[in-house]
Amino acid sequence: MKLSFYSILIFAVAMILTASCQEKQKQQNIDWMAHDDKIIRDYLTEHNIDATKHASGIYYRITKEGNGRHPNGTSVVKVNYKGYFIDGKTFDEANAVEFPLSGVIQGWTIGIPLIDKGGSGQLFIPSPYGYGYQGRPGIPSNSILIFDVDLLDF
Repeated sequence: MKLSFYSILIFAVAMILTASCQEKQKQQNIDWMAHDDKIIRDYLTEHNIDATKHASGIYYRITKEGNGRHPNGTSVVKVNYKGYFIDGKTFDEANAVEFPLSGVIQGWTIGIPLIDKGGSGQLFIPSPYGYGYQGRPGIPSNSILIFDVDLLDF
């Protein structure tokens, strides 16, 4: 049986797609919370950072106390922030931006209410509470995210 060029090409593309789908499936079957938790704990130890683990699995530390008032998960907040990866590379930064906590990544919806108005903190967010396996432009899939946040108002 003689195979045509197109038959071979179709077969090759099908094999590549199958391998790609299998790799994506492997990524989805990893317990990313446990995986990321170890990496975050190692990072905190290596950088001598004393952070608290929230029941959700994110880590946080308060770097400046505020006035004692906290936003909730549906508050509109005004913040300065810097977002970076575990390797220190910055992926986003903004000052005095306002947004509803109900419209951001889950790590922010959980973490920002832990900071007092007028206070500052750091959030160490496991990938499932960031952009997960989907990622987004400039943020690879399954990225642990670190944010320095100043909660200006809500």
